[in-house]
Amino acid sequence: MRRKIVFAITALAVAFGPILTASPASAANMYDGIAWYWIKNPKCGYSSCWQIKVKASRTSCPDGLYVTLKEKDSRGNIVGEPIDSVNSLYRGETAILTFRSYYSGRSTGSVGEMNCY
Repeated sequence: MRRKIVFAITALAVAFGPILTASPASAANMYDGIAWYWIKNPKCGYSSCWQIKVKASRTSCPDGLYVTLKEKDSRGNIVGEPIDSVNSLYRGETAILTFRSYYSGRSTGSVGEMNCY
């Protein structure tokens, strides 16, 4: 079974990681049984990245969870579409997904798609 989850939340990437402009880390977003939130101070070893924590609260993704991020510059041009996934995510399990930014300027990031298989 494939479910397509589409939503947007904004974060701001700067030289040493993102500064969130929406959804504090304690506020979970929920869509089709998958809870998720932005990690406020990501630890990814890169100069700039975003991270989200996901939890299969009411569903399972036995064949994987796939998430894309849309990164845009200050003029609204797409400058990157980093992706991350996990091979499986069963009900009650959590995972941290990391989206690396290769863009050198300021950019905004929003979760573009989330697919549960």
